[in-house]
Amino acid sequence: MKGKTAVGCTNFKGCGFKVPFQVFEKKLTEKQILDLVIKGKSAKLKGFSDHPENLSEGILRLTGDSKIVLKKD
Repeated sequence: MKGKTAVGCTNFKGCGFKVPFQVFEKKLTEKQILDLVIKGKSAKLKGFSDHPENLSEGILRLTGDSKIVLKKD
């Protein structure tokens, strides 16, 4: 389901799964969101500006508990 700030499953309130349109101050495209949902990771992306470890590029990955992390490669 597409909401105002994220996409999530139809049972979002029960499971809590969602992918926000903006991650670490970078707006994601629909393709990048689809890659995260379907493949569990994105292609290498640039333009992140609010990462706790000051990473500005890398690959977004979904963790087992449905969190999004940014890794160098």
